[in-house]
Amino acid sequence: MNYDGFITQVERGLETLVYHNFCEAEIVSFRTISSREAGKLFDDGQRSFETMEVRVTVVGGTVTITRTSLHDDWEFRLAGCIESNACNSSALPLLPWEEVLFKVGAIPNTSQTVKPP
Repeated sequence: MNYDGFITQVERGLETLVYHNFCEAEIVSFRTISSREAGKLFDDGQRSFETMEVRVTVVGGTVTITRTSLHDDWEFRLAGCIESNACNSSALPLLPWEEVLFKVGAIPNTSQTVKPP
């Protein structure tokens, strides 16, 4: 698997987590699979310590984050997914500057009923 395939797998895994309402078993499975696949990429020559800017969606916006390991890619994406869905379902309050841009239940590409951990 190459890096792009890894990111595609991570994105599909996040969709599965949302579909299964962030079930604890699914979260454990996602973390295990993502960690294992990041390790395989490292074994295949992808440098884990190589810094790289990645784009991650958080609460309806895309932010650029500098990652320093392959594990950062899936961990940042998981954190962004949890925060976005939690804010959209009002399980986590929007910050004042987020309230200006978004309303609860109207954050793009998130579920209105999922309540992340």
